[in-house]
Amino acid sequence: MHRIFVVDDEPEIVEIMVEYFRGEEFEITGISDPSRAPESIASNQPEVVLLDIMMPEMDGYEVASRLKSDARTAAIPIIFLTGKERQDDDLRFSQFAGDLYVHKPVPLPELKESVLFMINNITPMGSK
Repeated sequence: MHRIFVVDDEPEIVEIMVEYFRGEEFEITGISDPSRAPESIASNQPEVVLLDIMMPEMDGYEVASRLKSDARTAAIPIIFLTGKERQDDDLRFSQFAGDLYVHKPVPLPELKESVLFMINNITPMGSK
């Protein structure tokens, strides 16, 4: 069973993703409060984090920065989710090279493919 974690300030989006990924081969946890995300992710130790970029108070880049600076979560791959075009934010995105950037709305089967790609190609040490 693969563990994933979703962070999006819209609870409906979190709920949709949790319902879509739950079961089959996934165990998923979701949170809509980005300020609680770093510690929750450290506790859950998912194989991949799905992270919205545009959130109030703490955006996805700040969450990612905290994850990358914490030894417990630094190796966990992040799939950024955003409605923004990548070139609008290319400099900030480049700080997180190696992670994926997915434009919303993304069809859930495509997102699942991205998650599986990250799990199969960039697995954090000690998981699986």
